[in-house]
Amino acid sequence: MIRLAAGLLLLHFGVAAIAPATAATLNTHVVVEAGVVRIGDIWTDAGKRADAVVGHAPALGERATLNTRWLRYVAKSFEVDWTPASGFEEAVVERASYEVGRPEVEARIIDELAARGLDPADLQIDLGNRPLILAASRPENATVGLADFAYNATSGRFAAVVRVPASGPAAQQIRITGRAHRLISLPVVDRRLRPGDVIRRDHIRYLRLRGSGLAGDTVTDEDTLLGMAAKRGLKADTPIRQRDIRRPLEVEKGDLLTLILRTSLMTLTAEAKALEEGSRGDVVRVLNTRSNKVVLATITGPNLATVRTNDRLAMND
Repeated sequence: MIRLAAGLLLLHFGVAAIAPATAATLNTHVVVEAGVVRIGDIWTDAGKRADAVVGHAPALGERATLNTRWLRYVAKSFEVDWTPASGFEEAVVERASYEVGRPEVEARIIDELAARGLDPADLQIDLGNRPLILAASRPENATVGLADFAYNATSGRFAAVVRVPASGPAAQQIRITGRAHRLISLPVVDRRLRPGDVIRRDHIRYLRLRGSGLAGDTVTDEDTLLGMAAKRGLKADTPIRQRDIRRPLEVEKGDLLTLILRTSLMTLTAEAKALEEGSRGDVVRVLNTRSNKVVLATITGPNLATVRTNDRLAMND
């Protein structure tokens, strides 16, 4: 709070008016929108000179304290019928302030970019951590204007001068820089999944996230996720990368499985032990339990694998 020994700056006084018939009442808390303070702001029933300007108002959002000595002097000078009850009476004059902050500025920038052909639904504005609060004296003046707006479509970076109100010679101005991020819809899981859990349709929802900074193998459509298993734990509402998922395991390491060899003339089967885990389509090492030979086999289903024709000797006992 700003305490002024002499209160507000007194302006030139006119001639004394006829004293009012009704005693004036001190307003201990005064809020003004204009740039000046009048007698009628400070006292109720101040008389015919209530519209007289007594001084400059504080800056927007600030306040000044008028002490007893100053109030007695002004009341006498302007023929206000008021006498302080003690030496401790005071009035606080506050300048009305209607804040214009980050949300209003971001909305104005989005409007500017939309006028340049960008989809406002796909934009998120980043103005950094810099405090950004401007003020207007009246609600109708709490408008935002942009001047010298420059935008780089490749990087998304912009610069501009913000004006509040949007027009007028007394506008507050501040220069800003920032970045407009393009948003994309990404499928994510809505709960934590453990390694091996298979992703179902009811696990998936979409989030609007910044496209910049995403890894190149980020999954962007749900068809890529459906039926896949978590290779490692998946966190809820987090972009999923190709390396985070795999086809569900059909064979675990150490499982006994059936080896199949098909030729145009015959089909041979043998029992084998998986030396590696794998999903359908993976090529893994298996051990023929009768011949004790290791062969490469392609997993074709749960505990099923096929061997290539040139590995048929491994099928022999």
